Amino acid sequence: MGGWLFPQFIYREVNIATLDIGMLVYYHDNLHILWGKLEDGYNFEWTFFEIYKLHHAVVREMKNRGINHLAPINDLDKVHYFSDADLKKVLAYSVEKKMNGFPVSAHKKGKEVKIFSEQKKELTTMFPTLIEAIIKLSNSDFIIDGELISYEKEKALGRKYLMEYTEVIKPGVMPDDKNIKFHIWDIVYYNKSIDDLELRKRLEFLKKLKFNERIQEIERKTISNKEDLTKAIDWASSLENSEGTVVKDLNASYSSGEGKSWKIYRKLTPMVVSVLKRIPQKEKAYNYLVGAKADKKFLDSMYVQDERLVLGHTFNTEQVFEVGDNIRILIEDVKRHEKKGGVHYSIYKPRIDKKTDESLFTVDDLEAVVNSMLDKK
Repeated sequence: MGGWLFPQFIYREVNIATLDIGMLVYYHDNLHILWGKLEDGYNFEWTFFEIYKLHHAVVREMKNRGINHLAPINDLDKVHYFSDADLKKVLAYSVEKKMNGFPVSAHKKGKEVKIFSEQKKELTTMFPTLIEAIIKLSNSDFIIDGELISYEKEKALGRKYLMEYTEVIKPGVMPDDKNIKFHIWDIVYYNKSIDDLELRKRLEFLKKLKFNERIQEIERKTISNKEDLTKAIDWASSLENSEGTVVKDLNASYSSGEGKSWKIYRKLTPMVVSVLKRIPQKEKAYNYLVGAKADKKFLDSMYVQDERLVLGHTFNTEQVFEVGDNIRILIEDVKRHEKKGGVHYSIYKPRIDKKTDESLFTVDDLEAVVNSMLDKK
């Protein structure tokens, strides 16, 4: 993910009023570049909020000096010449609990309700008692988005249980859906189409519904600054049955998937791995081939290197480590693969944290992570 040099004269702490015209334009253009790099997933220390804030100050100073400059076009232009009140509105987010459920939409018209999967497959007949609960939400017609969660008492069982449930239902047999709840995160129709409205306005329509034990609004907080955003992400991730956080732009129209207007932050699992190889990327970036302790006989020898079990490559980073260093990484998932040659493991979305003196992960440690992940799915 290299191919560019971080701007040499861009600083987060700078007195914008002291910059000459050339440097104002330099800041303006390069802040657009930084914004685009963050959207592309490039890993550096700046945040979207910091770029927004500094860009706002630069644009305001350019306006005060009568400087007209054609900007590169991307989402950062949303804050052009906004007042401080407008900027606060732009920096507004819905921070929601992320659950591991089965995403569906429910369409109610009169007393009729239909439920559809993400793939537009109709699932209505599979959820007879849930349909009754949806009808009670409102006398109005509506379309709501959310996810179905199967429960064992108060414990959420994960997506795989819903998938198994939908696969075993037989024609002519009344499905037993009493342990399934519908957690709602959005509404796109309320007697008329409202999907073009900002999320903040759609949530006002969502509040009109009379939620019940079976149909519940997802837990969320609305925030408008960096400090509260960090706290809210931690809060949503710490909730019972949460697997992370979804952060959505309150000023965005409806979007059915992760993109520019909303992002998913999953809970990350720490691992201690060994650097097996450093791979240079463009412009002072590296990724690393990493491994765990190869301490079991059932491992696939194709994935064993110098008594280390190869797990895969990390994301790019500017941090420099040597072969043999133990480093702490944060991963979203670990997969176990069993073939004729034996067993090996792979890591999913490994972010580098830091060098560490902690003990290297063993195969037993990997198995423990795999099993904990399976419990959530």
